Order: sequence, then structure tokens, then C-alpha cells
Amino acid sequence: MSLLNDHLNHFDFIMIWEMLRKFDLSVVMQYHELSRHFLLYVILFICTLLIVWFLEHLVHRKKQRSSSFRLKVVLLWLIIATLQSIVFFNSRYLDYLHSASGYLTATEPGGLRVGNFIAFLERTRSIQAALQKEAEDTIKSSIDLGSPQQTQSADTSCSSCPDMIFVHLESTFDPVILEDYTLGQGYLDLTSGRGLAHEQSGPLLVNIFGGRSWISEFELLCGVHHQMFDDGGTYPHSFIAPFTRSCVPSYLKTLGYETHAIYTANPFFAGVAEGFKRYGIDTFLDNKKINAPTNWKEQRDFYYVDALRRLLAQPSNHPRFVFLSTNSNHGPHGASPREQYPGPFNPDSAKSVELKDYINRLNDTYQTMLDLEQELGRIDRSVAILFYGDHQPHFKKIYSQRAQKSYGSRLRNITFYRMARNYDASLTPTKSIIPGPVRIDSLARLFMEFAGIPLSRNMIAAKMLTHDACASNPNNCPTDVKRAVRMQLLKEPEK
Repeated sequence: MSLLNDHLNHFDFIMIWEMLRKFDLSVVMQYHELSRHFLLYVILFICTLLIVWFLEHLVHRKKQRSSSFRLKVVLLWLIIATLQSIVFFNSRYLDYLHSASGYLTATEPGGLRVGNFIAFLERTRSIQAALQKEAEDTIKSSIDLGSPQQTQSADTSCSSCPDMIFVHLESTFDPVILEDYTLGQGYLDLTSGRGLAHEQSGPLLVNIFGGRSWISEFELLCGVHHQMFDDGGTYPHSFIAPFTRSCVPSYLKTLGYETHAIYTANPFFAGVAEGFKRYGIDTFLDNKKINAPTNWKEQRDFYYVDALRRLLAQPSNHPRFVFLSTNSNHGPHGASPREQYPGPFNPDSAKSVELKDYINRLNDTYQTMLDLEQELGRIDRSVAILFYGDHQPHFKKIYSQRAQKSYGSRLRNITFYRMARNYDASLTPTKSIIPGPVRIDSLARLFMEFAGIPLSRNMIAAKMLTHDACASNPNNCPTDVKRAVRMQLLKEPEK
């Protein structure tokens, strides 16, 4: 996500506050090209406050208003106006403003945030209060109905369950949907038949574009569309996570799973470490803990895949769940040259420098993930792995006519998923590419069925409510149905 594009929103305040509180500049070092603009705005804001203070002090101190005094006042006002113009003309305001009323009425999370930031915080506070009450009501109703009100103890009989791996492919999509690559084989075509024998893949419909990866993380790990929580869903790790009890990792722990995350950024990045803990992740390994580079440009996928290999190589009597984050395709693209990576996609077919850079990095991702999948086929533990693209990167693309016809207005929200396993050919489907897009909030359920893991009652209920009452679209959900869906996430997982 570009901090230049989204300056002064809640995410930025979380990052800056945690960075100062913990005196940890690693996030700025990791995303220095993006965060330096925001830091510039902070400096300008502080300078403006100091100048305003000095101006007020000057006005109140001076009893006699000489010509030099008036000149100082005018100059100070010009400096203040210049500082604010720098912020204004380097922000996304100009991309959205069509009238003065547009400036005054812009709200979260539509792209314009500064004018209504306090109002947004007030709305999220009210959402948190409502979630707190819903959580208390859910616990009370569970006790009244005799449902499990405490976290269920781990079922150690699941020692034969497969290891389950979620691989987050940052800013990754299949280039076959683009005009420049529509005649060739896509990522899924090239992977099919070359990795694990039992596989399923297809297009994935996500709910973000160009950034905000934490929304896709939440929707995958918890199986609920973020808009079920209204504005609170914009920053789920901060606003929703404290109340969740039945996300996928929490449920898997009741089956005896160990739960791990290997992540590309600092633990306080978008509140991820605390959020993941609430989702049921017990071990959180950030880039420092696995000795990966802190500069995102150097964070090739193999650093995190190697950490996964080391984790899986450790002996364990329990099945393991691992969420693996990657960062190789993080934007911006085309800004600086990279070494050329071998792979099946030809960067020279791209007509823009941004796409050429993306294709080159995609080659690196493709080969790294294919090597991992082939390696999993040779180990003696049962493993099921899910790869998914969290969103498309933020650069201009020319989509093919075929893709436009297939996906229409949803096209910029199309990425892909691939799931594969190294065991039990009797589970179905064993090899297929599904044409219709799968929604990301349904992907974990689909993967668990593919892996042969029984769904929790919470997942089944949320699926029925979302599909039947809302037609898989949260905008179609009545308020009481949204609340019923949220309650499935707020109560303890039920087998």
C-alpha cells in the first residue's frame, strides 16, 4: 500500500505510533520509498504547528503594529499556506476532487481520509462497542444453551491429519488475463501437472486492489467478508481480531494442530502480530527472526520458503498449520531495475516497464513455489498447501477481451488460487482448474474440504447465511443476517 496515496489514515497512525513507542525504525527502512512521503507530511504538520504558535505569540505580544510586524505576519501566513499546499498537491485529493463539497464530505474508506479521520475513528469505536456487546451476548447465549463456553481442548487423536500451509502471494495475479499474455499459457496452466499430483486451482475474487493485504489475510483466515463488520472491516487486525474466537487457526487447534505464521514485516505492521494471535496463531516469525532482509526490494520469496522448510523439518507429533507471507511482488513496479530471473514468462512481451518488472519477479515466484511443491511431494508427512494472490498490484494494465467478457467489472479484483496435496487420491477433486471465480472468504472452507478436514459448525453456518441470505454479497445482507454471520466468528469453534 502506498503511504503517499493513503497518508493520514488509521494504518499510518498505527505504524508511526508503534514505531515511536518501540523505537523501531525497521518499517520505515523496509518501505522507505513509500513511508518517506508520510514522514514528510508529519514534519510539515509539526512545522505548521510551530509557526502557528509563533504567529499567535507574536500577535498577542505586539501591542503596536508596525509595518515590519505586518510583513512578518503576512510572510508567516504565506509559509503556512505553502506547507499545506505541498501536502494537498502531493496527495490523492486531486484524483478525486470534482467540487468543494467533495472535499468537505469525503469519508473513510473511499480514498479521502484527512477531513473525516476523527469521524472515522468515532464510527470504528462504536463498531468496537457493538462487537463487544455481541461477543458478550454470544458467550451468554452459549452458556444458556449448554454450548461450549470455554475453548475446546485439543483433540490429540488428529495426529494423522495433514500439515496445512497457506501461502500468501503478495500482489500476484495470473498474467493470462492481460492482452500482452492472453495467447500464452498462464501461471495455473504452467503449474498444473508439474507440482503435486492432486490439485485444484482457478480464479480468485478478492475485495481489494493495489494494497491493504491485511483485508485478504483476514477474509482467508476467518472466512468472513470484511464488510460484514462495516468500517471496522477496513482494519480487521485492529478492530475485529480482539473479538474473534473461531477463525481457521483457532478451530484447527481444537483438532490438535500447532499454528505458526512466517511474515515479511515487523510484528506491529497493520497490527498483524496481535491480530494473528487472536485468530489462533501461536508462533509468529517476522523477517528479523528468520534473518530475512528488512528492505522489501531484497525480500525474495526463497527467504520465507526456506524458513518454512526449516519449520517443517523439525520433528513434531502434531499436525501443523503455517501461514506463509511473501513480498517479492510488492509494488511499486518499474521503479528500479532488478536482476533477470529465469522462468517460463517472457518479460519482453510486456509493453510497459511496470508489467515487464512484474513478469520478471513472477518468474522468480513461480520457480520458488514450484520447487517447494515438488519438494513436498517427496516428504513422508501428509501435506496440503494453498497458494493465493491477495490482490493485483497498482499499475495500469490492459486486460484481454476474453478476460473482460468473463469477469466484467470484477476484473481488477481477480487473482488466482492453487491448492495441492501429497496424499489420498480418493479425495475429490484430484485435478481440475475451475473456471468460475471463488470468493476469498470461501477459499479456506473449500481448501479444508479439499484437504479432507471437517468443517466447524461455525463455518457451515456462516457459509449458509452468506450464500443463502446474502447471495454471497454483503451489500445484500440485512442487518440481522450480518449480525448472525458475525456471531459465528465471535463464539468458540464447534466441531
